[in-house]
Amino acid sequence: MRTKFGIAMAAVALIAALGWFTTRAAQSPDTPPLQMQPVQSAARPVNMQTAARTSLTEPMKATLKTLPVLMGDRVDDRTFTGKVVVVTFFASWCQPCREEFGHLNKIYQAYHDRGVEIIAVNYFEDFDNLSDDTRLQKYLNLTKPPFTIVKGNDTVSQQFGTVTRIPTLFVFDKQGKRALYFFNKPDGSQPTIDMATLQQVIMTLI
Repeated sequence: MRTKFGIAMAAVALIAALGWFTTRAAQSPDTPPLQMQPVQSAARPVNMQTAARTSLTEPMKATLKTLPVLMGDRVDDRTFTGKVVVVTFFASWCQPCREEFGHLNKIYQAYHDRGVEIIAVNYFEDFDNLSDDTRLQKYLNLTKPPFTIVKGNDTVSQQFGTVTRIPTLFVFDKQGKRALYFFNKPDGSQPTIDMATLQQVIMTLI
């Protein structure tokens, strides 16, 4: 009888010990957590380089013409006819966008008279409920862009290949073909187009 009781107690002790070790292993910082693989959204392009438009189409021009103008001249046929066109997407809370605006100001001042037009599309302004008209106006007052600023929407974003990062910049030649495409790199390696590259491309097109 005592033997059976002893065996039973030993079994209980063994089960308890196993439970303790299992719990410790689960709580140990050395135990690797489960690895969850991110799911790509079908609504967003995986590779923006292949998704971005390779030409400035008539529907894209038509949409740009309808966007509310926040600053500068209205977008019309004269904006595109025989012109090198730069289109960039920005937001006032985007620090790299400020640096890019500095480059674009210089490009516009140097090459506008030689047929370069710039359209800056304000997009993602309300990302994460950050929308602030006062902040946007301060941004424009600070950067003093001499080119056209328009209020963007999802339609124009989709027409340009679904913009997912800012700044995102396109340069189109006088025939409307894409000559340069840049977007803020996810790894932070290049948040803004460098002035030398932008100027070199512009000079080959005018």
